Amino acid sequence: MSDQTAIVKQIDWSAGFQVVAGHMNLGLTEPSPETKEFWEGVARDELQLKRCRGCRRYLHPRRMACPDCHKAGVEWAPASGTGKVYSFSTIHRAPNPELAKSVPYCVGIVHLREDVYLFTRFIVAQGTEPEIGDPAELEFRILENGQKLPVFAVSNRQA
Repeated sequence: MSDQTAIVKQIDWSAGFQVVAGHMNLGLTEPSPETKEFWEGVARDELQLKRCRGCRRYLHPRRMACPDCHKAGVEWAPASGTGKVYSFSTIHRAPNPELAKSVPYCVGIVHLREDVYLFTRFIVAQGTEPEIGDPAELEFRILENGQKLPVFAVSNRQA
C-alpha cells in the first residue's frame, strides 16, 4: 500500500457520500461558499446559474468573475433547464457499492441553452446511450446517495 493510499483510508467519510474516480477519493457532494445558492435552488427544484452583472453572460456556478468582461459582479439567475448532450460516458462497473444496482448509467457534460457546460447524470431508456447533440431536459432526482441532484433526461433523437 502506498503512502497516498494510507492517507486516503484514514479520512472519515461517515458524514457524506464519497465522490470517487477510480482509486481516488475526490470529496463529498456538498455545497461550497461559492455554490450555496446553486444547491438552495436544487432543493427548490430550480436550476440556478451565475450571471455577470456587466455583460449578462451566464456562468458556471463555481465562477467568481466573468471571463469575458472580467467583472467580479455576479448574480444568481434561473436557467432554462434545456440543453444538448456535449459528451458522455456509460459506466458499466460501479465505483462503489451504492451505485452497483444502477449500472449501467450515463454521465457526461450537458451544454445548456445559456452556453454553460455542466457535469451531470443523463437519464436514458434502459439499454440505450445518448448521442452527441441529443436534446436534454432538466429533471431533479434523488439518486443512490440520497441526495437530490439535477439530472438531464435525453429524449427525442435528432433526425
